[in-house]
Amino acid sequence: MERIGKCMNLGPCGMANSQRQQVIADDEADFVCAECGSELQKVETGGQKACPGRVKVVVAVVVLLLLGIGLIYWLNTSNASEEEVREPETVAADNTPPAGKEAYTEESGVAAVALDSADIKTLNGVGSVALSYGVYKGEIREGLPHGIGTLYYRDAHLISKYDEHERRAEPGDYIVGEFSKGELVQGKWFDAEKKQKGVVMIGRAK
Repeated sequence: MERIGKCMNLGPCGMANSQRQQVIADDEADFVCAECGSELQKVETGGQKACPGRVKVVVAVVVLLLLGIGLIYWLNTSNASEEEVREPETVAADNTPPAGKEAYTEESGVAAVALDSADIKTLNGVGSVALSYGVYKGEIREGLPHGIGTLYYRDAHLISKYDEHERRAEPGDYIVGEFSKGELVQGKWFDAEKKQKGVVMIGRAK
């Protein structure tokens, strides 16, 4: 049975900006955007049609949200200009579990990583968090990635335990985006040569 959806990745994706509907005819195929790879929002074909006024309001709210995220990221990078971002392959982090804590697991997400205070440069504000597979630099709340930041991968690792596609980052990859309580919400995925590999849309964990 064919499925109809729309991409909501406004800004980076032309299909989302034009609000074009995409038809996925194959039940086995991933329900994702053909242009950016983001998960599509299902469009109901039956019942009453959505009110055009409501659609415009929703689009306006999403655009404003994306602009706000971009402004926050720009301000943070400006304030941290004295600390240049290093190449992903030069990032060094201790990959041994902190003493007295449980060992890191492959299935764990960023939020599941247990850290001693010595591994956290700052508990709140802008700083860095050392992980078993890399390092995070950006906004932090209560010792966890929270806000806008960049996650650098020194070792291959599952991007998120909530990712339905179970994508894995390779050594040297990095993701620039939004984090919430230690988990990736959305972001752009780059390789060690700074070439974009895709867009990751996870959403906030419930």
